[in-house]
Amino acid sequence: MAERRKGRASAARILSQRRAVSVINDNTLKRLFIVVVALLPLLSIAAPNASDWIRAPKPKFPKDALKKGSEGSVKLQVVLNNEGHVVSSRVLRSSGEPALDAAAQAGVAKWQLNPSMIRPPDLTQGRVEIIDFQQQVIAGARYPDRTAYFEALKDTNHFMSAPFPSYPLEDRRLHHTGTTVLKCETGPDGRVTKVELIKSSGYPTLDRCAIAAVRLWRLHKEYAGEKFKVPIDFVMGGGRHGPHW
Repeated sequence: MAERRKGRASAARILSQRRAVSVINDNTLKRLFIVVVALLPLLSIAAPNASDWIRAPKPKFPKDALKKGSEGSVKLQVVLNNEGHVVSSRVLRSSGEPALDAAAQAGVAKWQLNPSMIRPPDLTQGRVEIIDFQQQVIAGARYPDRTAYFEALKDTNHFMSAPFPSYPLEDRRLHHTGTTVLKCETGPDGRVTKVELIKSSGYPTLDRCAIAAVRLWRLHKEYAGEKFKVPIDFVMGGGRHGPHW
């Protein structure tokens, strides 16, 4: 886990036509571009080996669990019949969230294994399947006046939720640009608990937009407790370091 946490970073730039944001860890720098007022969560649910299963729809992510920010991994033991249909399942290791456990069991009940892959123990003892429920921000989005995206898709893996700063119309009208650099701390649940302004963009309204957005960020629980720096660039137009269309 220590290796996964070491040196994670991202960067962001906010543009009038495209906007980016960068998240930077104290050790390593990687750029992360974003251009959106808020990114909506995607649901990442680990699927079984497609070559083994004829039918294996992903379990539904419970709405209440989404609202609570719940995530987790459910380890199941599933018993099959001769046609490969799941006839029963048992939780071997809970996610810690009953709703996720129930959703995992309801999901696998619809699965069917390729009969040629059935082993004798599958009909009696069952086979083990692991279902991962994880919330993720989208990699990018485009709006009429701005666009946002992560330069490296892997950088999105850190975040459960990451709404991004708005670029106020008045600031864009006056061509206000600059870089706001924030230092952030997160709590045991991954939520940002402290935001410190360590470099101003030169415009208080832009700084306030950056701070307000980052206060709402939340890391996945495996990264909870991390500290990181976030440089947020407010740029008019494409910019030399930004994407071009």
